[in-house]
Amino acid sequence: MAQGIMPSDQAQIRQAIGADIDYRNGRMVTSALASSFTPPAFPQHVTAAEGVRLRRAPAAGSEPDTFVGFTTSIDATGMSRKGDDVVVEFTETTMMPRPHPLPEYGYATQQVATLVQKDGVWLVDSIAFAPGSGMDGATCQPGRWAGDC
Repeated sequence: MAQGIMPSDQAQIRQAIGADIDYRNGRMVTSALASSFTPPAFPQHVTAAEGVRLRRAPAAGSEPDTFVGFTTSIDATGMSRKGDDVVVEFTETTMMPRPHPLPEYGYATQQVATLVQKDGVWLVDSIAFAPGSGMDGATCQPGRWAGDC
């Protein structure tokens, strides 16, 4: 799946993507209703551009729904080099419980992450809905970060 990418790099790449997605999802949790919830820290392995996008990500209270936690899994389906960058195709599956009696909310969506290496560390430069995912059409311009749409 990841020819030419060292296993240690693959692990760091997956960790960087997971931290990025977890931070975005953590912003959607209404902490006042989830006293045991600890928001994820701002990810360390992102570029300045991705950091700006993450800071603009929707937060609890800005959305019409109320979430009290989340669980996310990332399934990398492809990892390849594009010049000096690494492009990772993955499926994010997230479940977000809501206060009782509301049912849990969940989704699975294909996304593409681009990472750049700086000083030996892989940094997430962007995460966008994958072409053909059904989320990359009229309401989500190509190349935009998934959380922006």
